[in-house]
Amino acid sequence: MTDYRAKKTYEMEFGVTWRQLAAAEPELNTLPEQARDAGGCRTVEQVNRKFTPFESPIHKLVGSFGKHRGHPLLGTQAAYDVVTWRLRNTVAGD
Repeated sequence: MTDYRAKKTYEMEFGVTWRQLAAAEPELNTLPEQARDAGGCRTVEQVNRKFTPFESPIHKLVGSFGKHRGHPLLGTQAAYDVVTWRLRNTVAGD
C-alpha cells in the first residue's frame, strides 16, 4: 500500500528531516524498527489499526503536547507531521 504523500514530501514541505528530529530526540530512533515489525499492510484499514499504537509515543515526543513542546524544532507541528508520516509510511511498507 502506498500513501499518496510520501514522508519526503513532508520533509521538503516543512524543511524538517527525520534525521534532524532523531538527532534532537534519540527516543525516536526506536520507532521505525517497531513500525517495520508491525507493517506489511495491504489496506488502509490495516495501516490505521497497526499505526494506532504509535500515536501515543509520537504525542509524547514531538509536537505541541509533547515533552518538548517549547523546543523550536521538536515542539512544532512540522515535527509531529514528519514523524507521523514517516512511521505511517513504514507501517504501510513504503
